[in-house]
Amino acid sequence: MKPSLLSTGLALALFLTGAGAALASPQISAPAGGSLRVESARLTPAAGGSYVSGKVESSSGYAAPSTPHVHVSAYDSRGRLLAENDDKLNRDSLVRSHLQPTPHASYVVFLAENPANIARITVLVHGGHAAPR
Repeated sequence: MKPSLLSTGLALALFLTGAGAALASPQISAPAGGSLRVESARLTPAAGGSYVSGKVESSSGYAAPSTPHVHVSAYDSRGRLLAENDDKLNRDSLVRSHLQPTPHASYVVFLAENPANIARITVLVHGGHAAPR
């Protein structure tokens, strides 16, 4: 009876160790550039994949970019591309005003990839050209 209890305990310890390794957070990078920057980003597991969500902040003044969007890419530990997707940002949320001195817009991108396989995520913000006012 003791050997089976020992083997059960060992199997449980291995399972918990493996689960802990699978839940390790991937590295999220968001290169800066232009009048838009990634303020926050996080990975959330979901059925059939995972969501990357966060906020983008504008520093361009009172004119919003014409076609703001984010491009999210997920890579494995060897640097191989696993999944990618885009999300359009609400242009009106990126306009600076007295009511919103630090404008920001939210984004949510679904990646059809198991979060346990993702080692690195890159979030790129593209703004297009500033719209004339």
